[in-house]
Amino acid sequence: MRFLSDKFISGLKEGGVLYPLLQRVRKDQTLDLQIRTDQVHIYYRGGRLLDISPQGTGFTCNFDREYVKADAASLPAFPKKVCSQQDADDVVVLIPLLKQAIDFYFTAHKDRSEREFQQLIVRENNYSTFSNATDYFIVDIEYTAETDDKGAKGRFDLLALKWESDGRLRQKHGVDKFPPKLALCEFKYYTGALEGEAGLVGHVEDALSFISKPANVEAVKDDALRMFRLKRDLGLVNFGSGNNSNPVTKLDDNLELILMIANYDPECGKLAKALDHIEAVNGVDVRIATSNFLGYGLFKECIYGIPEFKARFSRQIYCK
Repeated sequence: MRFLSDKFISGLKEGGVLYPLLQRVRKDQTLDLQIRTDQVHIYYRGGRLLDISPQGTGFTCNFDREYVKADAASLPAFPKKVCSQQDADDVVVLIPLLKQAIDFYFTAHKDRSEREFQQLIVRENNYSTFSNATDYFIVDIEYTAETDDKGAKGRFDLLALKWESDGRLRQKHGVDKFPPKLALCEFKYYTGALEGEAGLVGHVEDALSFISKPANVEAVKDDALRMFRLKRDLGLVNFGSGNNSNPVTKLDDNLELILMIANYDPECGKLAKALDHIEAVNGVDVRIATSNFLGYGLFKECIYGIPEFKARFSRQIYCK
């Protein structure tokens, strides 16, 4: 279960000791704040820039030294204690240096693109200039639910709410009558990620096994609603100039499992083979996301069921 304690929430809000860090995230679209179990992680290019945890009467901010393993002397010591806004300001001043360390690390480790593209999806749909126009809001990345008693895994690359941009559906009576829908997303970057132990079919089978159990789905829905509410309260979701205060308190009974395949090589036949092995589960709509021209905005018109996707994009998925 994902939650933030009252102490943590107060610390992030205006007047709290962590508020300078939240302000920096709001002002810098290369940063992304995600909620963990009474922790906050701030990401840059998909890399974890800061871990923030409560400690005693204050908080600690930590930076993963793995990013500077080759040059450990290039950054000040971490963790940093944050007991006042001045302490938080002192950490904010270090953010450009932390970003640079991650930039250098990613130059030497070119296999980290998947995490970076996940963060781009969050930015485009949550707080970009057109996020109010997309039909999905991302509530978490790298989401892991507690394993149930049968061993089914609840791990999803992105957790989203499908709340269509139709104004009638985003009004209060629209939310009550047509509640948003939970969307679980599996993201694969480039062709090689489709096969192997961490391949597409294996992840989809694990996901379908997990969400075939109603108790698991209800637990994930509770997490999604809680995190979405917190992100709205913290100003991390952009609803446009008029904002939107209509609460989302429940989700539709059905849900979507969305497959996101980035930079797939059309000359490879792996995707077609993988899709042939995916079987439907009652109450779960398995769909595949495509872009509206270029970009990462998630529009309902560009997210297809498997049969329609196969027919519409046969040239891109079948090796001819």
